[in-house]
Amino acid sequence: ASCLVGSEMCIETDITVSYRLPQKWTKVVGIQDLRFNASIHNVAVFAPHYDGWDPESNSPMGRTFNFGINFTL
Repeated sequence: ASCLVGSEMCIETDITVSYRLPQKWTKVVGIQDLRFNASIHNVAVFAPHYDGWDPESNSPMGRTFNFGINFTL
């Protein structure tokens, strides 16, 4: 993602990770497919003269954490 700070450009970083368990492990407990995932939005912002505030809403830029589990029986 990106944003404008004054007349400068800044870059926000996002990270997403997921892991699918092998079916030989999941079928033992009666699950066909099992996946764990996590993501972080706004891990870091790279911009000169950036003070941590969102120029559009005039509020601090938040960091969002998401975690999930997907499974198929």
